[in-house]
Amino acid sequence: MKRTFSTALIGIAALLTVTLVATPMAHAAGKKPGLFGPAAVTVGQEVTYTSVFKAAPKYRDGCFSPTFTFSDSQNSNGFGVVICMSFSDGKGAKPKPKIETDTKTHVFVEPGTYTVKVEAAGLRSGDGGVAVPKNASVKGPRSYSMTVTVVAQ
Repeated sequence: MKRTFSTALIGIAALLTVTLVATPMAHAAGKKPGLFGPAAVTVGQEVTYTSVFKAAPKYRDGCFSPTFTFSDSQNSNGFGVVICMSFSDGKGAKPKPKIETDTKTHVFVEPGTYTVKVEAAGLRSGDGGVAVPKNASVKGPRSYSMTVTVVAQ
């Protein structure tokens, strides 16, 4: 019985070791600011990029909304429909920087080397729904970028 129990513990320890080593890779986009996502993808593969900023909207009547740009011909950015749940009447306390995590999915349609960039931006009531960099207050870099290699299927 003792032998079976110690074998089971070794198996559990090995499983925990593998899980603990693999977890930081899978959850790199935690509280550390930056741009996270695959650096090598296949044409037609839907990929997700995650930005992490320590930021806040610059104004009481705004919200943080970073813009993503992709250097391929299918460029999509954050200027589409933005849902902002943190608008206020502008009379409350000025927002304090906090960890802001946002994601964007993209599909590359041609092989090549591209750049993915994310820039801190914010929306302000009355700005016409366009997120602009001047409306975000950021602790740290205002933008991050990474190179992505896209290969044929």
